[in-house]
Amino acid sequence: MRGGRLRHQVSVEQKSDTYLSTGEPTQSWTTFITSARAEIRQTGGTETRRGDQTEASTACRVAMRYADASEITAGMRVKTGTRTLDIVSAADPDGRGERIELACQEVG
Repeated sequence: MRGGRLRHQVSVEQKSDTYLSTGEPTQSWTTFITSARAEIRQTGGTETRRGDQTEASTACRVAMRYADASEITAGMRVKTGTRTLDIVSAADPDGRGERIELACQEVG
């Protein structure tokens, strides 16, 4: 994997269950990977109309070194700057353990 393409600084977060003092469960995000280098490429986008509103959705691919991201799963999210990307799937595309590609949806 070419290091020059990894120009984005990202962090990865996972959901964690916490409980309020009343015993009520609530979900929050905790940091899974504090800092890693990644390549983010926009792969497309769609617009969906619901009633009178239009919702935009952007699809992205995030590529990272496998050693940094081997335990990432769907349901986690990637944060970079002001962008938040929900991870839809994570795969090692060539099966060689060099890189992992994350299919993501940008959160509005």
